[in-house]
Amino acid sequence: MSAHPISSDRFSRRRACLALAACAMVVTAGPAAAEDLGTWGGFDIRWDTTVRLSLGARTEPANPQLLANINADDGDRAFRPGLNSERMDVITELTGERGALGFDVSAQGWYDAAYNMDSANNSPAT
Repeated sequence: MSAHPISSDRFSRRRACLALAACAMVVTAGPAAAEDLGTWGGFDIRWDTTVRLSLGARTEPANPQLLANINADDGDRAFRPGLNSERMDVITELTGERGALGFDVSAQGWYDAAYNMDSANNSPAT
């Protein structure tokens, strides 16, 4: 009988990374913060803010077949196995309503600490 194509060590590492990512999603998930600011000029004013944290991890090393093609290797060569994304997103929205009239002002910002680290993109051909 042939061996399973995924070795038990790699399979265990993959399960551990997926479990870590699932735990991180549960820990960082939460309700959006919303605040009714009252009435101004006849408009009911509301301010909503959502903060989201996310993690991304590479579970497999670079594929040698993709690394051999200089036109197809950038995405595979750029990240080592392990954590490659630690992103924080903030979305805020100010809403005003008065009957059939309303307005909405929103802003979004994000930062990814892990993505800005040194990459493994060291292609000798490019």
